[in-house]
Amino acid sequence: MAHTIDADGIVQNVSVGANLIKKVGCYNDRGERALPNMAPGIVPNASESNLKKCAEWASGQGYTHFGLQYGGECWADTKEKTAVAETSYAKYGSKTCTPREGFLVDTGGPWENVVYTFVPKTCPKCSDKQTCSDKTDYKCVDKTCPVCAKNETCSVQTNFNCEKKPQKIPCTVL
Repeated sequence: MAHTIDADGIVQNVSVGANLIKKVGCYNDRGERALPNMAPGIVPNASESNLKKCAEWASGQGYTHFGLQYGGECWADTKEKTAVAETSYAKYGSKTCTPREGFLVDTGGPWENVVYTFVPKTCPKCSDKQTCSDKTDYKCVDKTCPVCAKNETCSVQTNFNCEKKPQKIPCTVL
């Protein structure tokens, strides 16, 4: 499935656990790497599947930022939560990147990191009798984000928890 990036920088059709993936931008790199940790076993083949593989590896290792370079090499930052560590990917400056021909998500180029980070999934706002969406993977609830079940509608009377509808109407886009 092709990955696209929405206006907020969120990569569509890709998530890792409870997180979405957000494009931060494109940055120069040098021999003393801005993102010093390389993922083992991810072959730089300019494949969009490398984005998900890289995200899963980075998340599993506890990294906050990761990047694709040279057609899909996977690099990550440090695990430190300091202001310097959080922006180490930008130490050689930003640059303009464009996706490779035939790809909707940029997989980087020589000495060029396309940097991503993780953002938590958030619950959509819900109003009385609004139908849940199985496209968002959530149901309308207050302060929690369980998976949307079909045939449910939000109700003010239940503090915006989705409750089963008497009719068998599938969830629709909010």
